[in-house]
Amino acid sequence: MESEVNKIVQKLEEFKIEVDKQLNKVDSQFNKVDGQFNRVDGQFNVSKSEVNERFNRLEEKLNQIIKMIEEKK
Repeated sequence: MESEVNKIVQKLEEFKIEVDKQLNKVDSQFNKVDGQFNRVDGQFNVSKSEVNERFNRLEEKLNQIIKMIEEKK
């Protein structure tokens, strides 16, 4: 009886080790995807910033044109 319990305990320990290995693989894959997401998010933020800068420059130019037109009236 005790040897059967020991066998079951041994099998459970082996199973736990295998589950831990699989969880580590999943965790590693998640970290890779998370890293990729962070890179894309960073690129998006740079692009968004560039678009905002361009928009602000255009807005300034338009305001200058409007001011010139108003001054000529």
